[in-house]
Amino acid sequence: MPAKSVTPVRHVDDAERRARLARRHGLASEHYVDSVESAARAVVALHATEPASVHLSCRARMPHVRVADVDRALYRDRTLVTQLCMRRTLFVLERGLLPAVLGSIGARMADRAHTELLRAVCTWDADLDAAAWIERAQEAVLAELERGEALTTRQVRERVPEAAGQYAQGAGTSWESTVRLTPKVLALMQLRGLIGREANDADWRASLPRWSPMTRLLGESPEPVDPRAGYERLTRSWLAANGPGTVEDLAWWLGATKADVRRGLTDVDAVPVSLDGGATGWLLPDDVDPVAAPGPGSRCCPCSTRASWAGATARSSSAPTPARCSTPSATPAPPPGPTAASSESGCRTTPVACTSPCGNR
Repeated sequence: MPAKSVTPVRHVDDAERRARLARRHGLASEHYVDSVESAARAVVALHATEPASVHLSCRARMPHVRVADVDRALYRDRTLVTQLCMRRTLFVLERGLLPAVLGSIGARMADRAHTELLRAVCTWDADLDAAAWIERAQEAVLAELERGEALTTRQVRERVPEAAGQYAQGAGTSWESTVRLTPKVLALMQLRGLIGREANDADWRASLPRWSPMTRLLGESPEPVDPRAGYERLTRSWLAANGPGTVEDLAWWLGATKADVRRGLTDVDAVPVSLDGGATGWLLPDDVDPVAAPGPGSRCCPCSTRASWAGATARSSSAPTPARCSTPSATPAPPPGPTAASSESGCRTTPVACTSPCGNR
């Protein structure tokens, strides 16, 4: 178990969990943040699969943020990095968190991606030494990118034949399609911290990245930490932002094994608390005091910015599930009033954890 004793030190109900999220995620008006870096730190990392969600997540926590503010942090100052990591999903995180991510869950996801790429290469050409092909492909991509020009995925495919290849899947079915190997090579290189996003050729609502070596983007090659140290750092950050959470919550967010999660909880000396519904949650040892509800003005979570426990626990929670706010437009609107829902900003509430005062709890 994550600690010597699993006797709960106290009970934390759903209302307090909402209060903690509203305060620490910067969703309550008196707890808004003052920078896009703080917005990312408030939730450890901003979900970025939907390109607009990064800007909307910042807007929900920083009412006067502009697209240029987010782009500055991502593409000029490089204080934030868009990284393929947890659950092999895109997140925007602070640059200082990158070594922990690369050394822990990034390495786990890279191993999976490598195994899948091996199978894909063998499907394309069974006579190839798939492992050797992957290494040559990565080297060729890096060599081309180090020439100085940031390239789109299509340009990499056209200019680096060593990383090109394709095969048909689902022949004769309704889902017949062509699988290209270049995007898989680039995904593996992202997970390993070899390349990153130089810029985005589309606007903030779409994604068309150009790739560059990470050494050019950051001025250095990020050095992955020891896996155990990486999981400890991520566990501590996650509990500080989202606690209390269950082993299942953290395993879902990370995409890690429960063994890795339990080891991380032990390393941060997490303490158990009981939760509504009978589950056991975990808090940092200096964070066991009750947290009061914030004042009015809490906002819904924007699209794809799921709260800490919108995974396995949320599905079994006895708390009511809120309705989903409408999403008429991806364009941020002026910040809503102190008692308004934030559907104008593309809000999609998540089970239990919604902090909106719109009556959808």
